[in-house]
Amino acid sequence: MQRIPITPAASKRRYVVNLRLTPAQIQAFYAGDVSQVSARDRQGVRIAFPIVSLRRFIGHDGISGTFAIEVDGHNRLQKIERL
Repeated sequence: MQRIPITPAASKRRYVVNLRLTPAQIQAFYAGDVSQVSARDRQGVRIAFPIVSLRRFIGHDGISGTFAIEVDGHNRLQKIERL
């Protein structure tokens, strides 16, 4: 059987999610009660990732917006950006 190498670019996946986290939900993170965010992307795939990765997007009203989440071939978070 011949092996086909997987290039890093081919093994990355991108998910687009709409997020709305209230200030109370963010407070649960700071209290240590919550460590993960679980959301469905636009295709219906459920993904979970560390809430700490959203820290730079936290405002007085919590977190709200559409985000692109990129993971590698091992489903490790690589990048989150607001769209």
